[in-house]
Amino acid sequence: MLSAQAVDWVVAITVAVVPVVFLAGLLRSRLARGGLADLFGTLRDMQPDQLQTALGRAAGDPGLVIAYRRPDSSLQDAGGQTVPVPDPDGGRSVAWVERDGRPVAALIYDASLDEDPELIEGAQAAAAIALENRDLHAAVQAHLAELRDRGSASSPPGTPNGAGSNATCTTGRSSA
Repeated sequence: MLSAQAVDWVVAITVAVVPVVFLAGLLRSRLARGGLADLFGTLRDMQPDQLQTALGRAAGDPGLVIAYRRPDSSLQDAGGQTVPVPDPDGGRSVAWVERDGRPVAALIYDASLDEDPELIEGAQAAAAIALENRDLHAAVQAHLAELRDRGSASSPPGTPNGAGSNATCTTGRSSA
C-alpha cells in the first residue's frame, strides 16, 4: 500500500506535468500551422517530391507520404512505387485530396496529427493547390508544344519555326 507521502508526490508530479504536456502539444500545433502558412507562399514552383518533404516538415511528420491515385484506384508515390492504404489501427491515417469531388491523392501521415484537424485540412488544401498547379503547368506545356508543332508544319521550307509570324510566346513571371 502506498503511504500518504507517496500519494502526495504522485499528485504533485501529475499536477505539474499535465499542464506542461498540454502546452507542448499546443506549441507543436501552433508551430506546425505557422510552417503550413509559410508553405503556401512557395507552392507555385514546387515539384511533387519537394511538396511531400515540405508538407511533412510543416506537419511535424517527416514520414508523411503523398500518394497519387491511379486509374485503377491504387496509390503510388512520386517515384511510381505502390503505396498501400494503412490499416485504421496501424498508427497512420489517411486524408484524401479531392478535385471535383473525386479523390486524386492521399496524404498518409502519423495518426497523432488527427488531434489537429485544422492542420490536416490545411495540408490537404496545400496539396490540392500544388497538384492543380502541376496539372495546369503540364497542360500549358502540352499546348505550347502543340502550337510549336503547328508553327513548324506551316512554315515555308528553309525558314526557322514560326519565322514570319507575329505571334510571340514568353514564359516567366511578370514584374508588375
